[in-house]
Amino acid sequence: DVTGVQTCALPIFEGAGGAPRERAEVTIQPEGRTELVLGTMNSGQGHETSFAQLLNTWLGVPFETVDYVAHDTKRVAAGGGSHSGRSMRIASIAMGEASDKIIEKGKDIASHLLEAARGDIEFSKGVFSVKGTDRKIGIYEVAKAAASNLKLPENLRGKLDGVGDHTVKVGAFPSGTHICEVEVDPDTGEVKIVAWYGADDVGLAVNPMILHGQTHGAVVQGAGQALFEHTQFDENGTMLSATFMDYAMPRASDMPSFKAELIEVPATSHRYGIRPGGEGGTTPSLGAVVNAVVDALSELGVKHVEMPVTAPRVWRLSPEGYLGFLRDVHRGRDTGIVQPFTASSERGIKDFSSETAIDEPSAEILVRNADLIVAAQSAHEIVDGKVRGKNDSLREFVELMEPDAAPSRAKLDAAIQLQFKLALARRADA
Repeated sequence: DVTGVQTCALPIFEGAGGAPRERAEVTIQPEGRTELVLGTMNSGQGHETSFAQLLNTWLGVPFETVDYVAHDTKRVAAGGGSHSGRSMRIASIAMGEASDKIIEKGKDIASHLLEAARGDIEFSKGVFSVKGTDRKIGIYEVAKAAASNLKLPENLRGKLDGVGDHTVKVGAFPSGTHICEVEVDPDTGEVKIVAWYGADDVGLAVNPMILHGQTHGAVVQGAGQALFEHTQFDENGTMLSATFMDYAMPRASDMPSFKAELIEVPATSHRYGIRPGGEGGTTPSLGAVVNAVVDALSELGVKHVEMPVTAPRVWRLSPEGYLGFLRDVHRGRDTGIVQPFTASSERGIKDFSSETAIDEPSAEILVRNADLIVAAQSAHEIVDGKVRGKNDSLREFVELMEPDAAPSRAKLDAAIQLQFKLALARRADA
């Protein structure tokens, strides 16, 4: 096996898509529950946990009393949704505004109930109190009084609630660095991720465990796209990978144990210093994985690999696989790219060109003369860096293959020369 390591240091500008809006409605209910109505839904990010943590911090309500409503179109008036690193970053501002309004209204009510001046009322950890005294009242008691005490001013009766409606016009600036280490078996093309290290600046980690989980999931999503995921169509345009039975996705067994750290440098563009944290692993993982594979294969002269970096695609980059692939293309066999195609297929030439990073004219020559190239491998040898055999030089060999191919001959020379050099190097290693 050969090993490759790639560091991907990628600062990210996260604008969250235009000027997104989020609305939070928070209600302190007399029976001892807190309702949060929000427009961003949970799809695995743990909103029920992290949002409740914020309300517990700001309002002092018990974590387990928070009821999160985000799936009822009759209740949710507006919301930007959960995507583009916006859920916690934008929802926190809206929830903070709603909580501020609840505290201010609660102080007004408590001043009447405790018979104290409004300016003497303090709020901390879910309790309203009079400065310098032991007089106090809990937030749920205040909510109960607002709902039932007719002695309160009319403007203070009803629900103890608050609404935050916020549109974000300033982007966020998360950043991070991820390092991927892979092992590649050139004989089979198998790529295995053996180590992963990452560090992401999230501004403020409301729930570090959830953020670590999001980082891990994001890395797997990006690595899956880099290594496995591909939409396949037949010659009639019918999608062949339309279900998860046919669409390759990464599994836990494909990944190592991640070593990831969270960095907390508060964002100056956010009230609470929060930066997006859900996409930090996805963005760099594509480049980190593919470039690690290229690094591992650099000793074979490989400078580029198309995604997904599947085992057959990597195998074709070895001398044996490359020539075998040529032979299969020439004979119209299924190469596993899109569909079986013949040497005269324009689409087949383009696919081969894309696979091998060789220009299309040269690719066409290689495909049409695949059998000659494969046969010539055993009839030629490298002497002082040049192909020797029945022909005096590589150029004569190329001209024998395709006399009228002058426009593409230089790149073709280099391509074939490389293959013979690689074959010789592999024989020497063996």
